[in-house]
Amino acid sequence: MAKQGSVGPSRSGDQFHYQWAARQCLGLLAVAGGLVAVTIEGASLDEGDASTSAGDEVIDVGLYYGSEDVIAAKSIRYVQLKHSSRQAQVPWTASGLKGTIEGFAARFEKLEASLGLDALVSKVQFIFLTNRPMDGTVLEALADIAAGATAPRHREIDELLKRYAALAGSNVQSFFSAFSVEAGEPDLWEQRNLLSQDLSAYLSEPDTEAALQLKELVTRRATDEGVKDRSVRLYDVLRSMRVTEIDLLPAPSLISEPRQVLPRAQQADILATLLTAQRPVVIHADGGVGKSTLSAYLARAMPAGSVAVLYDCFGDGTYRQALKYRHRYRDALVQIANELSGQQLCLPLIPSGGTDPKQFMRAFVSRLKQAIDLLRARTQSEAQN
Repeated sequence: MAKQGSVGPSRSGDQFHYQWAARQCLGLLAVAGGLVAVTIEGASLDEGDASTSAGDEVIDVGLYYGSEDVIAAKSIRYVQLKHSSRQAQVPWTASGLKGTIEGFAARFEKLEASLGLDALVSKVQFIFLTNRPMDGTVLEALADIAAGATAPRHREIDELLKRYAALAGSNVQSFFSAFSVEAGEPDLWEQRNLLSQDLSAYLSEPDTEAALQLKELVTRRATDEGVKDRSVRLYDVLRSMRVTEIDLLPAPSLISEPRQVLPRAQQADILATLLTAQRPVVIHADGGVGKSTLSAYLARAMPAGSVAVLYDCFGDGTYRQALKYRHRYRDALVQIANELSGQQLCLPLIPSGGTDPKQFMRAFVSRLKQAIDLLRARTQSEAQN
């Protein structure tokens, strides 16, 4: 068996990668954010016609927005991660970036041939991420090259970095405008804590097992399992949490409005009452008089700066079916919260089977507060503009 001192740092580096990647996978839950895949140990195997193996060896994590196909994607982030336990406070120098820049520059050159320079620079980012600090002179040199400075502040470093990027061809400046350094990232221990904290923000109750399962999912993609598919997608993350996409939206509205609706005189009065009431308003009526139609009208008639969620607890009578419950509190809370999440107003609410009702309600109320705060901020910003 190898001595702990010889393999410990390497194992810590691997764990840092997996913990950080697992945190990025949580972004798949916020569907409105556009993240569709997180790849582990290389680029996606579904990059399409622009696919290339160049620089694959320096990609630890790939983040794909919109599509895994490079041409169709809205944006892509290729990330190399570097972790150090023994030299955590020692700044990186330019020479430490040699392999990273060479690999990314080679990929840049191949992607330029497929995408064109403008599309490449607008959608693809190359990132060096580390828990160590970066020497300030290197950061300044990188900024000078990206800006096309004619009088760089650190000429020797400037020339050295440009040599590393020679594979980018004649567009070295464009390459460095797409390349960035994210230094001082929290170390391995903090990454573990952050994963648990980040994950708890999505769940109806804290679940330590979910964090372990998500990290295990990422770890498996780094093994031979990743030879066939390096990508982690939404359904993979949900499966690791023991839920499905149906569980996230368990009771979608099935209300279908008539093509022609005869306005009722009471509609305006009811709307005014809702908007001025200091307490919840309950509207009730006998079956078949048009409660669903009125509800749909009220949802559409909310003033600017407001959002309405129409929860359909009847569901064309499907609430009677054992597999399509709509009258349970947890179904309603999850549906409402995740409809708000779909409008980028709050984090998704991932249901846990054994969650205490009080804890479930607290999780739901926190989503409402997030939505209210965001709506208020948007309204104030629009008023100022």
